[in-house]
Amino acid sequence: MSDRFGAFGAPVPETGPAAQHIAQRVASRRRGILRRTVMTHDIISLDDHETVARWIRHMHEGTSQTVTVNRPWGSVFAISMGRPPAGVMVESGTRLLYAGSPAGMVVPDVAPLTPAQVEQLMIEALTADHLPGWPQWREG
Repeated sequence: MSDRFGAFGAPVPETGPAAQHIAQRVASRRRGILRRTVMTHDIISLDDHETVARWIRHMHEGTSQTVTVNRPWGSVFAISMGRPPAGVMVESGTRLLYAGSPAGMVVPDVAPLTPAQVEQLMIEALTADHLPGWPQWREG
C-alpha cells in the first residue's frame, strides 16, 4: 500500500520505472450515516491474474474503482463509477486511447464493453509485450 497521499487523503498512484511492472487498484466508497468517502489502494505484481480478475468482477458493487495495469509500453485503466459499464482506456506516451466508455461518460463513437471483455482485456494487458490489438482503440 502506498504511504503517499495527495488531495483529500487519496493515495498517489505509484510512478517511476518500478511502477511499469505492477497492477494497482484505487477504490472509493461512501460509508456511514454521514456518507464519508473511504479510499483504498492496493498494489500487486503482474503475475497475480486472480486478483486482477477479482477486482474487475467486483467493479460494479457500489464502489468507484480504477484498476490500472502499468507496462513499459503504457498503462491500461479499467474505470467504474460504481455501476456498469466499466470503461477502458490506455495512456501511452502522449496518446490517450479508449476501448469502452464508463457509465456517465460519453466518448464519441466508443461503445461500452461487456464485463467479460473488460476482464479479458485487462488480463491480456498483464502479459502483453505491446498494446493489446483489440478492440478497436479510439483516440481521445
